[in-house]
Amino acid sequence: MRSSFWLRVCFSGFLLIAGLSPEPLTAATKNTTLLAEALNRAGADKYARGDIEGALVDFTKAIELDPGLPEAYRNRGMMRMVKKDRNGALADFNKAIELNPRYLGAYNSRGFVEASEGNTKDALADFSRAIELNPRDPSAYNNRGIVLINKGDIEGALADYRKAIALNPRDAWSYLNRGVALAVQEKWRKADADFDTSLRLDSTCIYAGFYRFMAQMRLGQAAEAKKNLAEALRKRRGARPDDWPSHIGAFLLGQESEADLLKHAEAKEAETTRKQRCAAWFYAGLARLTTGEKDAAAICFRKCLLTGEKDFWECTLASAELGRPEGKK
Repeated sequence: MRSSFWLRVCFSGFLLIAGLSPEPLTAATKNTTLLAEALNRAGADKYARGDIEGALVDFTKAIELDPGLPEAYRNRGMMRMVKKDRNGALADFNKAIELNPRYLGAYNSRGFVEASEGNTKDALADFSRAIELNPRDPSAYNNRGIVLINKGDIEGALADYRKAIALNPRDAWSYLNRGVALAVQEKWRKADADFDTSLRLDSTCIYAGFYRFMAQMRLGQAAEAKKNLAEALRKRRGARPDDWPSHIGAFLLGQESEADLLKHAEAKEAETTRKQRCAAWFYAGLARLTTGEKDAAAICFRKCLLTGEKDFWECTLASAELGRPEGKK
């Protein structure tokens, strides 16, 4: 899964971090710029508390008071992203960059929207511009690496992930992303090491555990793969016994059938169902592949791709499997 990483990076540099309080809004505040900035901080505080609608209102009010405040446009664009209004988000990020052509966060955010829309050229340009503005920002390298993998430039992606890791060796997601690039190249031992490091740095990053399972199974280490995955599931902080990752884990450990996994993939929201079907079909294909059922595995991988969830590493990995000689028909 990749979407959670995208959003984490996209929201980095948010004007107000969780835990801080906005300045009080009083009638005595006569300067509209100061009032707009205070509303911007209030909106960020509301976002941190989960009040997306309230944050959107505050950012819009801040813009109405001071149309020259680039941070308010970027922040409102983020709220629009959460609400799936990508056109509105893109318009806000464009305005933020127009007002401040050196606004690093706005380039990262706009690049996210462009990448999600399949606009690889512009996404790469924005992430490269973000790197030019701050060559020591690991998030921009990570972002560009994701786009390069989807473009098929694995070596370019690996170079970006190496740089991101050098800048922040404690970031679990950089190791996970590099591990995926290595898995696409079938460099399973190196991928295994990266997934292991990712999980040790952040036990909540359970998809690193699933990908490590994949790498170890491909290395013929079935017993170790199952032992390590069971341990990772036990150590996962904040896990619910019936949440979606728990069902994936149970399936990979042979505690749940393929039919049950696919049944649990169905959700009330169509978007959630699509995302979970993407993962379910990939892991079903992985299970078939490890038992030598190559044709059945290929069918599962194609069904994964048919969900259209291109923001998920499972789609990337399924596509890689189908591109290998044994995956072609």
